Amino acid sequence: MQRKIPRGEIMLELIKEISKKPRVAGTKQCNKVRDLLIKKLESLGYKTRVQKLSFTGWELTEKPKLKLNNKSVKVLPVLWSGSTKGILKGTLKEASRIKTFEAYEWIRYKIIDKNKKTKGYVITRPDIVWLQLVDRKSKLPYFMIYPETYKEVKDKKNVRVEALVKSKFIKNQQIYNIITKNNSKKKTVVCAHYDSILNSPGANDNASGVSALMEVAKTNKNVQYILFSAEEFNKYGSYAYVRSLKKQQLRKIKLLINIDMIGHGKPCCICSKKLEKDIKRVLPKSVEIIPKPRPPFDFWPFYKKGVNIIHFISSPYKYCHSPEDTIDKIQLKPMKDIVRYVNKIIKMHRRK
Repeated sequence: MQRKIPRGEIMLELIKEISKKPRVAGTKQCNKVRDLLIKKLESLGYKTRVQKLSFTGWELTEKPKLKLNNKSVKVLPVLWSGSTKGILKGTLKEASRIKTFEAYEWIRYKIIDKNKKTKGYVITRPDIVWLQLVDRKSKLPYFMIYPETYKEVKDKKNVRVEALVKSKFIKNQQIYNIITKNNSKKKTVVCAHYDSILNSPGANDNASGVSALMEVAKTNKNVQYILFSAEEFNKYGSYAYVRSLKKQQLRKIKLLINIDMIGHGKPCCICSKKLEKDIKRVLPKSVEIIPKPRPPFDFWPFYKKGVNIIHFISSPYKYCHSPEDTIDKIQLKPMKDIVRYVNKIIKMHRRK
């Protein structure tokens, strides 16, 4: 008699398969995962289409190096930012703050050369940093320093800088959103992003969400499923998809459920205010419900257009956007719980 494979094993196997290597939007590895996911959905009986999008990729060709007052410091690259021309020398000058992913605010310093021209930027936070990108492509280079470095320089004047980084923009790349066909007059959409950020295998961010979506798809055939690419480039894929929809098509979406980073920690639910009462009937009291949606997730482009959203995440998770986001960090309990919650919510909204 053939052994029935438990749900947990199936989800872990898919996470393992997806997160063998980083799958940065526009790369061959991301396209390889795209093909795998299309096959998975079609094996469940879904007809799929891909939305092909032109995309400017980014590649780091030489890791960043940074000296402040002749001392080498830990530094991260900032995606979608430019290169230095040789070693950039200058001083730090405090500048206006900057947001990334429309959500995270960073302290910013200009790197000023001897002619008082801005040649680059240093960004940081006093609490935590992780790999980020500038929301809009920058010809000037950005460097991200760690909290301990910020504490050393924040009250100093005329901090001397030596900086080096090499990167390149890759124009005319292609990325692909994967969309199941659904012609319902009013439909529920379940979505997740399948790309990962530079150098991160993305087991939790977001192979965990993709795996959960596949589990939900097994038992809810009347739902539309979308797997977005380039979420890690400020939700490029989901923004492009929403822009492609006419107002009438947007009105057909009665509910959008986004699943992102659910493989570690305690489940949390973010939702539109008008859904709060319904959600409380379905979820246990142990799950925090936040009826105030905000970026940086893929539900945001939909929410801005008036679509009711529900978003699931688990936290805390300290390995986000890092090479340590690997399958050994994954916890099955929050994943299985969230799959169960999503199934209940879909069933509840089906009755309405």
